Amino acid sequence: MEKEDFELMMNKYIKTSGHKKLKNYVREIFESNYFQDFVKTIRKKYKIPPNGFDSENDQVFPPKLWKLSNNTKQRTLFNNEIKKICKRYGIHILDGLGIFEDYIFYNETDFAVDFDSHGLCITSDIPEEKEEPWSKDVREFNDLLYPIAIRISPNASLRDILDYIKTTYNYQISYLQKKYKNNNIKLGKFRKRKVSIQKRNDFIYQNQNLPKQEIMRLVTNKFGSENSIDYGYIGKIISQENKRRKEL
Repeated sequence: MEKEDFELMMNKYIKTSGHKKLKNYVREIFESNYFQDFVKTIRKKYKIPPNGFDSENDQVFPPKLWKLSNNTKQRTLFNNEIKKICKRYGIHILDGLGIFEDYIFYNETDFAVDFDSHGLCITSDIPEEKEEPWSKDVREFNDLLYPIAIRISPNASLRDILDYIKTTYNYQISYLQKKYKNNNIKLGKFRKRKVSIQKRNDFIYQNQNLPKQEIMRLVTNKFGSENSIDYGYIGKIISQENKRRKEL
């Protein structure tokens, strides 16, 4: 594929509902109690600063200042920890290794689609895969996360493919999705949240141990009088944020 064609495809892909689902899901993972505890533990275990490395100049992998950057054994163990997180949350390692390393090393919460990105679907050249098989880890994740395949004739048009999916989805594809679906994976369950509202809610969550009257005052000072909220609503927000962070 030419570079221009690839960039055009990627620009279209990031606007799809599937990619948006993945972005929302990763955001919730980052904010969950389990993942935050995991980050604290892995940073301490592998000699990464408690707040990660400074990414102001450049994000290099592995970071130049990381004490274990040249330790092959420790880097392998580190990657194995990331693979476990990928399995827990149902994210392919071709996506997850980059996404979670970015956060652990640099607190990076945004991620871009790259050449290896899978998201919710995957396109496979099956004869080529048989001839030049992927690594064991990649094949394992392919089978785990993409257990259903639609083989497409090279003679099929876009209309033929779409007609086939629309005709068979309720009778064949949906049935197989239910067969393999892991209900513990909550990808697709989270909506995009308004940034300004979430910043306010995060602030309230981080200060939940303060008296509610004090939180009300701090919220007004930080976010302006138009974002003032009453005593009872603060308690509701704290409850919602605590619950949300325990879901993953």
